[in-house]
Amino acid sequence: MPNPKSDGRLDTILPPCCYCQHKTNVGTQFSMRGWTCPAYPDEIPADILHRQRKHETVLPDQRGSDVYLSEVMDFDDGPHEISFMGKWKKKRKA
Repeated sequence: MPNPKSDGRLDTILPPCCYCQHKTNVGTQFSMRGWTCPAYPDEIPADILHRQRKHETVLPDQRGSDVYLSEVMDFDDGPHEISFMGKWKKKRKA
């Protein structure tokens, strides 16, 4: 029996903003349009969504002081965070 193939749209890394605690809108399913957050209430720039420009420090073109802050996701081996560049790490207890 052949293995089913996954939907090709799911074989890409999601934009970092997908995992950020500050996101307010994730836009549309098939485009990078419509993503918003307090720092970019009109629309998050494409270069941030594509990880071509990091948003780990306050940028000159943003509003306020919010920067990327990973949501915490619970896995079988405990809570994890994902870096802006897409690397998962186990969250340390505070």
